[in-house]
Amino acid sequence: MKNICILAARSPQEGKSRLSLDLSLSERYALNMSMFHHVLKTVCELFEPDEVVLVTRSSEFAEIASTLGIQTIEDRGDDLNAAFAQGRKHAMQMGAERLVTLSCDLPYLEAADLAALMATRNEVAIAPDRHGTGTNALVLCPPLAIDFSYGPDSYRTHLISALSEGRTVSVVDRPGLAKDIDLPAELRELLGGQV
Repeated sequence: MKNICILAARSPQEGKSRLSLDLSLSERYALNMSMFHHVLKTVCELFEPDEVVLVTRSSEFAEIASTLGIQTIEDRGDDLNAAFAQGRKHAMQMGAERLVTLSCDLPYLEAADLAALMATRNEVAIAPDRHGTGTNALVLCPPLAIDFSYGPDSYRTHLISALSEGRTVSVVDRPGLAKDIDLPAELRELLGGQV
């Protein structure tokens, strides 16, 4: 079965705007770069470079991916759903039979988390965030199993969508997949209370 992992990333200058009161622009840039490097390195432990697609407008992220042999396509959409839809179309043209979509702000992600996600044999696997409201990763087999519904309450929306489509569903709850960085308290946890 041909697996393709899709990453979608805003530019490091734009990401984590909700932390703008806690971090300077240069600090947010450094945080975004660090998390992107970590996620990409972890993904490359399980996927070959030709099994990964990055959707981004960032020349910095595209250059990093290119040095690893990873394909980058320019993000032409206006939100995360459009970016993943664009990545899915490209992946299907590559012959993808199963898709993994993954957030790029997962500093605790480990290869074992991705392996657990990939171990599901259901048509849809959802990895919720730590609050049980957002979605940090999806597995779709077939790739068009459900529409992307990232945004507020996306976990519930993805789950309901999968069930209403009659898809078999797994929920993969692992700290490395759940613990993203969106809020000041999550940033303080990451930095050991130094902010």
